[in-house]
Amino acid sequence: TGEISAGLAEADRAIEVDRLAPLGGFVREWCLYMGRRYDDVIAWRTSSGARDQTFLYVDTFLGAAYREQDRYHEALEEYRRAQGYAGELPLYGYAITYARMGKAAEAQEMLARLKNFARSHYVNPLFAAAVHAALGENDQAFEWIERAVTDRTVLAAGLSFWPEFDVLHADPRFAALVRRVGLPSGKAK
Repeated sequence: TGEISAGLAEADRAIEVDRLAPLGGFVREWCLYMGRRYDDVIAWRTSSGARDQTFLYVDTFLGAAYREQDRYHEALEEYRRAQGYAGELPLYGYAITYARMGKAAEAQEMLARLKNFARSHYVNPLFAAAVHAALGENDQAFEWIERAVTDRTVLAAGLSFWPEFDVLHADPRFAALVRRVGLPSGKAK
């Protein structure tokens, strides 16, 4: 819903209840990231707050925070580390980082690996959409977003707030999609 402070309160409560479970920390990082509080993501992840430094779900928000600050060297270092924990699943944020660096060939190669992996495993369509958006391939990005909406993936509920899709906000198709699906629009609060 874009209510970052409410999400952080829930995440902090989950952490308080079970300090060893990694999911509360993940939700906390995601809220900070969606709120564009990149310095806070970095501080949380590099502190003792994020107890399990090997826990990975969806993406590494530390790498994404570095990327959003144009700190590409640090982002790539984090993505290399995190890819070791992701196993065979290519991390979509890794591909976005390459795309933002102007390394389209590397981003396309990782996108191809992601799509190949999706042939035998579930991969959220928003991941491919985000890479296409970073590559400036808006038509393909919207095709993958439509798949996510058709699949009713829970991650689509926050589509308006993903920094990865900011580049699509000026496209009238994005506003139409947000209205059609009934998603909140605007920036996270």
